[in-house]
Amino acid sequence: ERNVAELLPDLRCGRFDLKGTMDRRIEVDAFSQAVGVDASHGGTGDGLAEVLGQLGHVPKPTLVVLDTYEDAGDQREWLERVFFTQLLRVDWMRVVVLGQQVPTGRGRVWESVCAPVVKLELPDAEAWFEYGRRLRPDHEITLEFVTEAHQLAGGKPAVLASLLGPA
Repeated sequence: ERNVAELLPDLRCGRFDLKGTMDRRIEVDAFSQAVGVDASHGGTGDGLAEVLGQLGHVPKPTLVVLDTYEDAGDQREWLERVFFTQLLRVDWMRVVVLGQQVPTGRGRVWESVCAPVVKLELPDAEAWFEYGRRLRPDHEITLEFVTEAHQLAGGKPAVLASLLGPA
């Protein structure tokens, strides 16, 4: 399995998990290292704003993934009022926001650069049945079996993928 950096070497790419951690500085350091920005200049706050601010000043194709957006807390206002607004002037950066609650951009200055929200849902038993049939054609997988497995696993993809995916 290859990561984005290997496939697109000219692309800066980093993921920042917004949920609270024991040491937020570790998350900032890991994110800044992934996107090639120096986070050691001793900025204020937890460092996310400083790293994102630096990214906007160095034109290079960049993908920023903000994960667990519902846990952004105080950073949510800064992200939506400052950072997302800056994206109007930055054509080399794309931001993907993941979480249970994500901003839609409706009625915001940055609405024109905001793609529609994509709601992901867990596959149902029929989808897992087709997946299993496609990846294990030599096995007699029935819809009844997959439906029962889906119910027993509570729809958890890791369990179902290990059961029905490649051997």
